[in-house]
Amino acid sequence: MKAIRLVAAQQIEVADVDEPEILLPTDALVKVTHSAICGADLMPFHGYVPGFDLATILGHEFIGTVVEVGSGVTSIGVGQRVVNTSMTSDGHCVHCRAGRFTQCESRSLFGFSSVYPRLDGGQAEYVRIPLADRTLWQVPDEVASEDAVFVADILPTGLAAVERGGVRIDDLVVVMGCGPVGLMAIMCAVGTARRVIGVDTVPARLATGPRPKWQTPAVELARMSSSRHPVRFRLLRPLYRWCARRGSSRWLALTSSQTSH
Repeated sequence: MKAIRLVAAQQIEVADVDEPEILLPTDALVKVTHSAICGADLMPFHGYVPGFDLATILGHEFIGTVVEVGSGVTSIGVGQRVVNTSMTSDGHCVHCRAGRFTQCESRSLFGFSSVYPRLDGGQAEYVRIPLADRTLWQVPDEVASEDAVFVADILPTGLAAVERGGVRIDDLVVVMGCGPVGLMAIMCAVGTARRVIGVDTVPARLATGPRPKWQTPAVELARMSSSRHPVRFRLLRPLYRWCARRGSSRWLALTSSQTSH
């Protein structure tokens, strides 16, 4: 089958490799239909992962169809459309029991080696899925694969930031950096926060956000000086000064039109 691997730093290839096989009863095989590139994929690409095995197939965000399951797999069946969870977890270690699945003591990240045990990823025609009952989620028929692929990593990361930040109605939320994860955080915060500000140096990223309204950070943050939000303004004053020093023509803010609830 065809798969994407690193040849050297900043050099990739589409290689002919053996198709994966079921190795354990808890494994499944998935035929990949859609995959995405994460910022984490750029770390081995740029040579920032010492000891990375160049034979590792890249990619930890993918959608596909189950073509085979091991005898121990019970929640996923052949023919189902699925999305992966980007990392594996065993479900019984102390971190899993506490709900910290990405800190599982036996975790692996698809498409990585060295820092994690090597696990071939989904930028290939087929991929082996360890612990398939935990690692794969069935995609509802009404959800397009192009949308569901965000569930593998990007969307949950942005959503987790909003949830762990305790965003509530009438809050002001500032997102520093409007790359894919930043944009997801903005989209997740818009439904709750009174106002969302995204700061970035790339105008195209800012223009991608939900219902954008262009302002400079200085103007947008200065509006928070009213008595209604004195504490928040004091906390944001360092950000205001930091952005202002760099010039309003470069440091733009994307604000949602959700100004009240």
